[in-house]
Amino acid sequence: MSGRPADHGTPGLLRSARGTAAPDAVSASVDRYHALYQGQADQRRRDYTSVVNTYYDLVTDFYEYGWGQSFHFAPRARGETFRESILRHEQWLALRLGLVPGSQVLDVGCGVGGPMRTIARFADCHITGLNNNDYQVERARLHNRRAGLDARCTVVKGDFMAMPFPADSFDAAYAIEATVHAPRLAGAYAEVARVLKPGGMLASYEWAMTPRFDPAEPEHRRLRAEIEFTTGIVHLSTAAEVEAAVVEAGLELLQFEDRFLASEVSWLERLEPAKNPFALRRSSGIGKHFTTAAVRVLEALRVAPRGSTTVARLLEQSGEVVVAAGQAGIFTPGLLVVARKPAS
Repeated sequence: MSGRPADHGTPGLLRSARGTAAPDAVSASVDRYHALYQGQADQRRRDYTSVVNTYYDLVTDFYEYGWGQSFHFAPRARGETFRESILRHEQWLALRLGLVPGSQVLDVGCGVGGPMRTIARFADCHITGLNNNDYQVERARLHNRRAGLDARCTVVKGDFMAMPFPADSFDAAYAIEATVHAPRLAGAYAEVARVLKPGGMLASYEWAMTPRFDPAEPEHRRLRAEIEFTTGIVHLSTAAEVEAAVVEAGLELLQFEDRFLASEVSWLERLEPAKNPFALRRSSGIGKHFTTAAVRVLEALRVAPRGSTTVARLLEQSGEVVVAAGQAGIFTPGLLVVARKPAS
């Protein structure tokens, strides 16, 4: 996609609706994305780069508009704001990795770099973010400059299935709801193992189907397929598949648990209708419905390009299906993996 200039702050609704593509390219990108999901799953695995990049070209500005610069969920304590929970979730990961000043850390699939900047400040370490989407790389670098963190936060364009780093490069690595986009999770973990120094640690929050997921149940299968389609995922792993992938990659599994089970405020709360119907929180069910309706008007007026409403509706649907799967107890966005590369 031919991107618009990235030098802007938090995207507004109009900016999000216009997207990152040339005005005449949004509809074609939407059609291409739908075509990728009309084929076989094996083909999507082969074309995973196109699947993920097309998805994030279409939705990145919508994500920043509705969610902020950290594209993930977080367990939340009573009385804690959403933003506070996001920061604590990221800082807790840094503590679990044992980061110290000067640590060389890899952010696997760094998005626009929200967690990178939080952890770099918190642990006084250097973080290299890896991202395969050109527009998000631009956005992350822009945010790093504006935060004055260029010296501690580097963003590299590259694929986490074939990382552009030599072996034994990093003291630690983390991934926050990112490796769910891998065509084969064990392959992504194997690359992390390769670039970690001996004894180096990996901590990852994974999207996964919980042990309550029953592949023989049609409704369970439907919900997983719709999560995959509406969020640009090639294959959404079960918890058992995640655990097996860690072992296959040659990593020593130290901790494996759903961090969201003990959350005092459900992670679903951010996506469900706001208790105050006048709040119109952008990420809530009502807020997303309002956004879709507004984008529909902008598209009808030809202020936003053709296809923008389809993108907004895709995100509205993703919230609906994630809530349904979460309420059924068959999906979590917070399966914690802590693993270590053997020392020898």
